[in-house]
Amino acid sequence: MKRTTLQLLLAPFVLLLACSKPDTVPPAVLFGTWEGQTGITSAGDCVWSGIASMPTLATWQVTANTVKATVNRRVDQINVSITMQGTIVGNKLTLTEQKHVVCNGVPRTYDSRYEGIIGGKTLTLVALDTICPVERCIFRHTLTLTQQ
Repeated sequence: MKRTTLQLLLAPFVLLLACSKPDTVPPAVLFGTWEGQTGITSAGDCVWSGIASMPTLATWQVTANTVKATVNRRVDQINVSITMQGTIVGNKLTLTEQKHVVCNGVPRTYDSRYEGIIGGKTLTLVALDTICPVERCIFRHTLTLTQQ
């Protein structure tokens, strides 16, 4: 089969189109300030006796499929700022927050993993925190945010 000059010139471009991957980050989704609430409920054998819901603000830095979130929670009139790191795969967002707790008098550090689906101007991220595994102290943290 003979190839024409046009087919030979277009072949590299067709190959590039066939091999290109779609963006892993939905375009222009995680930008600006997002506002909402962080809710905490018991999901294990321990009862949560702290604040059940607190105002929350989040801002994002997205590079390729890596995310850095600055999350500010208002607790008893005090702003508490934390940084979370994570990834975006397709429309799934995963963020990790390092936490320091005391369980049965013993300090421990662990990573709390938040997961959610990106879509539209609202975002819900959920983490199940096993604060004290021996006591089955598990709490559900839910971040519900709306893009401002």
